[in-house]
Amino acid sequence: MRMFALLPLALTGCSFTPADGTWDTRNPTLLADTCDQPAEEGEFLLTNSDEGFTVSVDNEDTGDTIAIPCTWDSKKDALCTTVERADAGGGFADVTVVVTVDVAVAFDDPESLTGIINYDFACEGADCSAAATLTGLEPCATSTSFEAFWRQGQ
Repeated sequence: MRMFALLPLALTGCSFTPADGTWDTRNPTLLADTCDQPAEEGEFLLTNSDEGFTVSVDNEDTGDTIAIPCTWDSKKDALCTTVERADAGGGFADVTVVVTVDVAVAFDDPESLTGIINYDFACEGADCSAAATLTGLEPCATSTSFEAFWRQGQ
């Protein structure tokens, strides 16, 4: 499963509004990794709303979009969390793959930020052990620091 460097927020008490639109992640650095995943640059869509804001990332493996709601932790810091669940398929009756994504960011200004994204991959269900034996997929976690910049002129 490919990982994406993402980013975050939700508008309550912020001293500025982050730029809406596409953001590019740069300089990803693995801080911890038991998933054997590379640190990759990527992009995400940041959308402000009356309730706060959402970071959306495309999952290249499934074609799905993961929407991550964010909340302000301070005037320029935000925390984002989502939990995605999916039926593992492949003939396993009782296997659910659970992906938890936590992101913490600090905005330098409305068009740039630094952050850390943590992915935790787990399995729920009676058939997890059999699925791990047959597929080699094991629970794992990864943590990556990154920078992100709003893509101007979009």
